[in-house]
Amino acid sequence: MTLDHSSDGIYERFPLTIGSVEQWICIAGKKRHAPLLLLLHGGPGAAQMGYIRHFQQALENHFIVVNWDQRGAGRSYHKHLSASDLTAHQLIEDTIELTCYLKERFKQERIYLLGHSWGGLLGMATIARAPQLYHHYFSVSQVLNINEAERQSYEQLLRLANERQDAVGAQALHSIGPPPWSKARHVRTYNKYINAYDAREHHGHLGWSIFWRALRSKEYRLRDWISLWKGYTFSMKALADDLAHFHVHDVTSVQTPVTFMFGTYDLVVPSPPVYAFYEQLQAPDKEWIWFKQSAHSLPLEEPQKLAGVVYAAHQRRSVL
Repeated sequence: MTLDHSSDGIYERFPLTIGSVEQWICIAGKKRHAPLLLLLHGGPGAAQMGYIRHFQQALENHFIVVNWDQRGAGRSYHKHLSASDLTAHQLIEDTIELTCYLKERFKQERIYLLGHSWGGLLGMATIARAPQLYHHYFSVSQVLNINEAERQSYEQLLRLANERQDAVGAQALHSIGPPPWSKARHVRTYNKYINAYDAREHHGHLGWSIFWRALRSKEYRLRDWISLWKGYTFSMKALADDLAHFHVHDVTSVQTPVTFMFGTYDLVVPSPPVYAFYEQLQAPDKEWIWFKQSAHSLPLEEPQKLAGVVYAAHQRRSVL
């Protein structure tokens, strides 16, 4: 366990047994008695502990922020894990178990939950299952079903290529056809145009910035980056069948207040189906907030605005 407690702050990173599997978490905040905020990373398998703290400093000013490398991802990847160890149902159970650990450890009745992309799908399923654990749920770039989102994303990319009269791009996208794709080069072609059309990050690509910050981070060592890649590949393969059927379309009401945040330029997860889901969702309180300078990676593109939205929701709850 790595500990670094300042006079009023907290920083810890350590493995924790969750669902009988060792998984890594990182706990950081400027005030050790602040409310808890658990982050669910995207992917599946796209652990973020190795670089994300640079982008969440504003959150750490007001919350104890918990990053978690989900089962099979990042530092939580183990070569002895089998596909049967990683299911959508088990990840929901892991989220609930980790939440209960945090509540007990910090003596808080409820915590805040934020899920990005795949983490949004996991988070929505979790609050539908155990709403009593959470003050508020923050849905960022919400996925309803990964396979559907990928198909809609492909259709929107092809439409955009035609609108831009990008004959080369349109032909390349036509050549791979709609997902699911069985060949790695098809996925590379899709990602090429997601990036070319600034649908993942609206203001340039953050890959190199993340890479250099990650190299200087204390959360990951070199071998952890190898685990990150292995874990991402493992997670996508292990969950492949689950992803076809794991969705939240049947969630029509929740008992937890919810805030949806969405990047205006996001084509990784096109917004219309998600907004339709939001409109029909019944909740004690709900809001939809556009991030007009972002695409899919809004936690990295507008981190200050995201932190402001989360803190404002906390302030509203505090005065009730």
